[in-house]
Amino acid sequence: STTKAEHIVVKGNKDNLIDKFIEELKSNDFKIISINKESYEIEARYFKLAINEGGRGRIKTIFNNTSEGNTKITIKITVSTDTATLMETNYANVYNALRLCFKDELILDTEEYQGIFKDIKDNRNSKIEDVMSGNISELINTDEKRAQKEEKERVEYESFKKKAAEIENNIVEGIDSILSKYSKDEINIFTNNFYEQLCIAGSNLGYSKLKMSSYITDKELKRVKNEYAKELEDNETILLFYSLTNKEGFLLTHENLYFCMKDTEGDSLHRGRIESKKIQKIDIKEGETKAIIKVNDVELFFINKSTCKDDYLSIKGYIDRLISGDFTITDEQISNLIENKVEKKLLTRIKGFLYEGESILYIAWGLDSLTAKDYIVCTSNQLLIINREVFGLGEHIKQFEYKDIVSISTAKSRDGDLLSSLMSTAFKQSNLEIYAAGTSFRIETLLRIEAERVIKIVNNKKRNANKQTDIIIHERIVKEKPKEDLIDQIEKLAKLKDIGVLSEDEFQLKKTELLMRL
Repeated sequence: STTKAEHIVVKGNKDNLIDKFIEELKSNDFKIISINKESYEIEARYFKLAINEGGRGRIKTIFNNTSEGNTKITIKITVSTDTATLMETNYANVYNALRLCFKDELILDTEEYQGIFKDIKDNRNSKIEDVMSGNISELINTDEKRAQKEEKERVEYESFKKKAAEIENNIVEGIDSILSKYSKDEINIFTNNFYEQLCIAGSNLGYSKLKMSSYITDKELKRVKNEYAKELEDNETILLFYSLTNKEGFLLTHENLYFCMKDTEGDSLHRGRIESKKIQKIDIKEGETKAIIKVNDVELFFINKSTCKDDYLSIKGYIDRLISGDFTITDEQISNLIENKVEKKLLTRIKGFLYEGESILYIAWGLDSLTAKDYIVCTSNQLLIINREVFGLGEHIKQFEYKDIVSISTAKSRDGDLLSSLMSTAFKQSNLEIYAAGTSFRIETLLRIEAERVIKIVNNKKRNANKQTDIIIHERIVKEKPKEDLIDQIEKLAKLKDIGVLSEDEFQLKKTELLMRL
């Protein structure tokens, strides 16, 4: 990737600007990564799909007060390595999107826009000249560098062997390991439910590094096996996979914990395998920026909390439930978690359409055009579709009770819709088509995992509604049947009176008793 800085001066003190700036970032397609109000630094990611304004990149902004009482903002923009032209387009669109976070009248001065096109070309031309001139020592691995790498790997391995021995020495006889308390089927079902209901709900999956159980692909497992889980067997029950990069991450199965993560005592990677039957205790030691994973009281590796906060919270929640054995997930727990994830403006909008006691079960978003983002919300009672283009301009929402939804399914891209076809192929996306209350509509470019989750919730709710209707009808029949039996009994008593078995007084007495039951 390539990073470069731009600068603008904005009217007002940095203390008065920073909170407003954070809110504007969220509403302009930025995802906040970290906020440090002590140093006035904010990190965020930008990702937008649009023909002219689209792009992806990362920013770091630093606020400093000027002598005139205003604020100079340094904007460090990072874009991924690609063609120079595409990188320059991404870079410019990220910069322009950030400028939109300030009103034009607040921007007092802007240093000359730098861009990165020339930097990229100069850098690549310099490398070409090095190769052409024979000065390639910095571009290839020399014998000395290979030896240094091998020595580093040897030291890392020795460090892991020491930790593994400590973990084994801390095993207490007579105490079960954490995972041995559960059958493979039991923990597999829970892991899938946990991921569907508490991980992907309300999260931006485009930034997530976490997957669980059946959602981990064979391709990902093959890559992990090649990198740091060489002993992984085909019959292991896969539970959790956290992948920071192609070479850094960890994989938890019912049988083993494989990892290649940064050592807690330094910044170098170390890899290894711990058998699950030896893991009696897992703790998370939380710091301000990182969380240390401890196995049997031994510090094994750490997770950077700012890389993806949602992933960290999901991992912590999963481990806590494995330890406690609490596998029950309630609608209230799901709703509370989603409310903490989504932006406040959207949450306020959604709550305006909920009934008392209604829970939010899932939120996802896709496009209905190149410029409009649709939010799809599953609650305990209904399905909501909210269009982002009209926030604050009026009501534009589709609202359906589950019983009114005729069908819901994934759909192919429309004929000639090249963008949707390319997106579906490149990003594993799909379109969701819904028929309800005499109308139909679709949401495009949802991730497949999101579309499948929405379909599952809607179909489950429809089935439950049908079962409830069946119960009500059955109860009505059961309640009405005794009335018919009482009438039959009265008719039988009348016949007994007619043939002289009962007197008039006895007949009236019995009839009165039967009628009292009605």
